[in-house]
Amino acid sequence: GYIRVSTDGQAENGVSLAAQREGIESRAAAMGYDLAEIIAESVSGKDLAHRPGMKRVVDLARRGKVAAVFVAKVDRAWRNTIDALTIAQAFQAKGVRLYDASGEYRLETPDDWFRFTIDAALAERERRVIGYRTKEAMGHKRARGERVGRFIPFGFDLAPDGVHLLENAIEQAIIGTIGELRAAGFTLRAIAADLTDRGLATKNGGSAWSPRTVSKVPTPAA
Repeated sequence: GYIRVSTDGQAENGVSLAAQREGIESRAAAMGYDLAEIIAESVSGKDLAHRPGMKRVVDLARRGKVAAVFVAKVDRAWRNTIDALTIAQAFQAKGVRLYDASGEYRLETPDDWFRFTIDAALAERERRVIGYRTKEAMGHKRARGERVGRFIPFGFDLAPDGVHLLENAIEQAIIGTIGELRAAGFTLRAIAADLTDRGLATKNGGSAWSPRTVSKVPTPAA
């Protein structure tokens, strides 16, 4: 079995994982399978590259170690249509059956593949819609000068109302300096060394700049 939530908070809460686990256990028992293991992870479903749990499922299937794979829903397993189709084809090649809460994806006839492709595409569409709406909302907040995310961006301080941002004159000057140096062709490493030599403070008050720290500072030249 494979279950997934998209955030650590959901994993700690456990409600979604527990519901997925119970559904898979029930489905496997109803289909007469001995459920060997349920692999769980709390990661984004965007792509396979950062999902060791799903990679392990695929590896077990390709090595002929499992007869069937159970997922709660296609969108819990994959949010990328290409990944979904590639893995489903790997399952099919090894005779591994794929089940979700609604039943088995037989993946034998053209209509079977059509249904699976549509479900996978809908899962990807949902991910993209959520991402688009989030981006729109964040852009709206930025336009209103409101705080976005957990961290205060370099160049600003949090206003007394706890919502809006106020420009930090010293950090804004540093932003200008970084922009000038980048426009002049300085590398991130060279800029970091220059800022460190000047004794200018980072956002957390440190005096040692790194190329990574510099890259996170938004400038017109960036």
